[in-house]
Formats: sequence, C-alpha cells, structure tokens
Amino acid sequence: MTDDGYRDPARNFGDQAMDSAELEGIGTAAADLTAELLLMGGAAEDSSAAAGRVLAADGFATGAALADVVHRWTTQERALRDGLQRVAEHLGVSARVGVQLEEAIAEGLRLNSGITGL
Repeated sequence: MTDDGYRDPARNFGDQAMDSAELEGIGTAAADLTAELLLMGGAAEDSSAAAGRVLAADGFATGAALADVVHRWTTQERALRDGLQRVAEHLGVSARVGVQLEEAIAEGLRLNSGITGL
C-alpha cells in the first residue's frame, strides 16, 4: 500500500484490490443508508401527494406537477434502496468469500509446507 493509503495497481496482479474489512465497511454503509431511506425517504410523500391532489382539484397546474414529483421521487427512492440493498448483500458475500478463500489458501500452504518450491 502506498503512503496515501492506495494500493499500487501494478502490484495487485489480479488480487482483490480491497480487503474484507473495507468491503464490509462499504456494505455496512450501504445497508445503513438503505435503512435510513426506509425510515425517512417517504416522510413527505403522503402530505405532498395530498397537497398535489388538492391543488389539482382547485385547477392549479402545480398540483399535477407536484403529484408527478411525488411519483418520481417514490420510484427513484425505491430504485436507490433496491440498488443499495444489492450492493450491501454483494459486498457482504464478497467479504465472507474472501476471508474463506484466504483461510483455505493458508490451510493449503500449511498442509503442503513440506513441498519444496512453495
């Protein structure tokens, strides 16, 4: 790793560029953001949708525009939540598999330590 905390890509040789702790940290952050969006993402949805209906019923064009914004927000927020959940799950699996692979390699090296050239 270089002094600035980055890995030298020329020295990775196809290895995983991030260690398991880094992957788990990113996965945890994605899961936390997903939970936050579930909790707060729709906070203004009901009141905004109601305001849009009232404005539209009174003939204001902003009512339809507000209803469209609410629909778009809900759709995009759901897509973001789904994407974050996939990232969290993928990185969690990648971190676990990476640890298991490293343990299997270490065990294989221990078992074969008597062979020359390893």
